[in-house]
Amino acid sequence: RDSSLWIVFRSGTVSHLSSGGRLTSYGPQHGLPATFQVAESNTGLLVAGTARGLSRFTEGRWEDAPADWQFPGTRGQAVWFDRTGALWVATHDRIVYLPARGARFVDAVMRLTGTAFTGDFAEARDGRIWFAELTRSVHTVPRVGQQRPLTEVLVNSRALLIDRKGSLWIGTLG
Repeated sequence: RDSSLWIVFRSGTVSHLSSGGRLTSYGPQHGLPATFQVAESNTGLLVAGTARGLSRFTEGRWEDAPADWQFPGTRGQAVWFDRTGALWVATHDRIVYLPARGARFVDAVMRLTGTAFTGDFAEARDGRIWFAELTRSVHTVPRVGQQRPLTEVLVNSRALLIDRKGSLWIGTLG
């Protein structure tokens, strides 16, 4: 939102490159566990998916996500905000989300098959949420109470994109 860049390195360290060119790095010594991904909401909430769960950036420092969010995972392997501001997270074994005005995480009842991966989320024009799961497929993820059938593309992937025209692009592993 402020034209700066957040960078997550393979080592799990996170760096912030300000629009003025200043680089600041964060790691365990700054309260930030090894990090997989960082996401920013349309309101400026910055969340990191880490090896210990979730962290958020507040007043210039990283802290564990609030206990009242009741995050059910031991890892936050992929984090992403949808258009409504809901925070979606791939944990060590499932996908959960924190509704934009919700007080705690909701289980999307989508179990994950792989471990030691990061995934990718995207949102279609019709509001369907897609997830690229490395050891399974690229598939839709239902919201609680949603009666849409599961749509699945049987290909191993960690990256996907829905372009301006609404086409789903999948980066495959061969």
